Amino acid sequence: MKSPHRHTIAALETTESTGSVALYGPGLAVERQMSAVKHGPAVYAVLQELLDETGVTLRDVAVFAAGAGPGSFTGVRVALAAVKALAYATGAAATAESDLDVLAFGAPEDAWLCPVIDARKSEVYAAVYAPGPSDAPGRRLVAGPWVLSADDVVKRASALGLVHYVGSGVDAYRSAFPTDAVSSPVRALSLARLVATRGDAVRPASALYVRPAEAEVKFGLAPAHDPLASLI
Repeated sequence: MKSPHRHTIAALETTESTGSVALYGPGLAVERQMSAVKHGPAVYAVLQELLDETGVTLRDVAVFAAGAGPGSFTGVRVALAAVKALAYATGAAATAESDLDVLAFGAPEDAWLCPVIDARKSEVYAAVYAPGPSDAPGRRLVAGPWVLSADDVVKRASALGLVHYVGSGVDAYRSAFPTDAVSSPVRALSLARLVATRGDAVRPASALYVRPAEAEVKFGLAPAHDPLASLI
């Protein structure tokens, strides 16, 4: 007998201080938040809790999805490493979606949208999306992604007209945004729903960092290395 959950998507979102894990499929939409900053040890335990509660098994999962960032470099790597390992072990697909795309997905369809994610260091990650169907696989990205001060983001985005702001950056820098801006974390369930719209055309499980790593800022890019050169 085939499992009723064999087309489930398991989504792991660990790019912000508040993370979440979700299972999504036919007749199934559950999510559990994680408040701990250190997501690494928690993400597998929370996923197992959801599997136990729903009767879904790892073999039922068709796609393991991660938040690609931008966000915490460590958090991005935690989710990407987890979905790749789980996909390898089970034979499922692994994918990742931009967290800015996830915030744009399902938002009001008649407004220009600017997701903003707290990037620390007095900056936010942001992008601007054109109006479009709220349940489309992806709105049209028209500007960004950027890592800028909240004030600079508002200046750039507002030049396009009426813009709706949403994301954790709103709460972090509230005074910079209009009063109708909505503070919201990236949610694993929204990530799973966006992945579901892709059908079989899932995206690669790769990171979207936007900001260079601290080592790159301090020391520059590492020199290119040709492994064959040492053999010649």
